[in-house]
Amino acid sequence: MRKPDNTEAGDHISTLIRCVVRGDGTALSPAWPHDVWKSFATACGFHGMTAYLYSTVGRDAFHNCPGDIREALALEARGVATRNMEIASALAKLQIAFRQREIPWLLLKGPAVALTVYGDIGRRSFTDLDILVPPRYAAVASRALEDLAYRNAGTPEGLAFGPVAIARDFECAFVSRDDRRIIIDLHWSLSPRLMKFRAGFGTLWKRRSAIALAGNRIPVPGKVDLAWYLAIHGSRHLWYRWIWVCDLAIAVSQLDPAELLEFERTAIERGNTTCTAAGLAVLAHLRLLSTDCMHIARRLEERSNSRGIGVVRTIAVDSLLHRHAAPSNNTDLPLAHAFMVDSQTASAKYLIGAGLSAASRPGLILGNLKRKLFSSLT
Repeated sequence: MRKPDNTEAGDHISTLIRCVVRGDGTALSPAWPHDVWKSFATACGFHGMTAYLYSTVGRDAFHNCPGDIREALALEARGVATRNMEIASALAKLQIAFRQREIPWLLLKGPAVALTVYGDIGRRSFTDLDILVPPRYAAVASRALEDLAYRNAGTPEGLAFGPVAIARDFECAFVSRDDRRIIIDLHWSLSPRLMKFRAGFGTLWKRRSAIALAGNRIPVPGKVDLAWYLAIHGSRHLWYRWIWVCDLAIAVSQLDPAELLEFERTAIERGNTTCTAAGLAVLAHLRLLSTDCMHIARRLEERSNSRGIGVVRTIAVDSLLHRHAAPSNNTDLPLAHAFMVDSQTASAKYLIGAGLSAASRPGLILGNLKRKLFSSLT
């Protein structure tokens, strides 16, 4: 779906925020003309929010919506549920193949988020399946996927799967030869090597949970680990899509006080607290945090560099609003990236590679930064 126009996006994101905060459709104005409703539907689709809003806010909230837009929203919401089930169906064969080869694995995001966070596989759209295995099982997991008729599509750095890719990258995409809509991202690390987290597979495996899907028990990260991973994932992508904000907001709201403290300890023990703190800072800016979680956000920020978190938050919020306005001090941009990867040297390498030193317009600087982040770190 197309990206909303700059002039319309800010109001629509504000409307989406109010819908999430209120849990109803009172933010949807009956006075909106047809073109505003159409652009709002576009914003929902672009940010992956259609299914969630339609199921959570309720179809009755859209009674003021023009008939053709309402039908399109309903069709998209139903389509999300159907596509999700089609994609998730691939897990049954994968589980059998991995069990036969004694490969331990966890399902990240996708159905794990839809069922654990939203309670319904049709409420949260996803386009692929992210599978995490221990690094030493990456090669055998790759062969298992190839035996299931998946084609190796390479890593984010453009490397073919192999020892070099395992050493230099963190995931590899596999596309089904039978249905190219089904893509499995095989991870052997939670994040790019530049992001120095102390979180191995074993730690997550010991605290794993499971979801029920088509009669199978699928291993997934526990509630606390999943919330932490959502914060890391969103910050790594500068919170480019609103649904990622929604994922984290709902996930942390479901943690009880003891689990919130465990969430804080998890962020501290695994190194780089800045990504977690940056995610909570974005939620705090949008008024989506409880009082207990606000205290945790402040304590994590005290352990990080508050200036860096502020820059990440500014870029993220501007990105959500599609305004593409960089901070007034452009020297803060390498600072923001450095805090995400905990390496000023690595940050300088990526920024120079993106051509930022020669850029003259703030919008171009931010655009190049985001493009380089997406191409290098996603």
